[in-house]
Amino acid sequence: MSATLPQLNNKESKIIKWFLLTVLVAFWLLVGLKEHAIKQAIASSIYFVIKLFDLPAVLYSSTEHAYANLTKVGSRLITLSYGIAYCGTSLLVIHMYFMNISITKLTLGLYISMFIASLLINEVGKELHFETFRVVAYRIMSMTLSPVPIMLIIPALQLHAKKEV
Repeated sequence: MSATLPQLNNKESKIIKWFLLTVLVAFWLLVGLKEHAIKQAIASSIYFVIKLFDLPAVLYSSTEHAYANLTKVGSRLITLSYGIAYCGTSLLVIHMYFMNISITKLTLGLYISMFIASLLINEVGKELHFETFRVVAYRIMSMTLSPVPIMLIIPALQLHAKKEV
């Protein structure tokens, strides 16, 4: 005889869903507010991995140069790692709110397209020495790593769902 979880009625499942969503939103806000501390933790982790595997000896002639570039809080690797953590938390909020995998996939596609657009525009600006492109790329990434996408996606999808019903 296998043990199963007790079946929850509709009211209990809604309470649990909203409780988990509240905790997740609080965590999401904390990730947004503690950006610098999280980036420092990521930098420390990267530094630890570099030292553990002695990567600079293999990849670089100057170990100090490797540490300085990879473990700087403003480096692209650390910013990208933080962006993935923040957007992952945002995706969890969206998924918990709608409980619909197709909406989660749509949101993931939007985040990925914003990351790619930002990276491409930044690289084009760097190659062409056109600072305005780099500013635009920075603004796109800043918008991606802010509450704006969630504040736009949830109401837009709610309105769309109401039109279908």
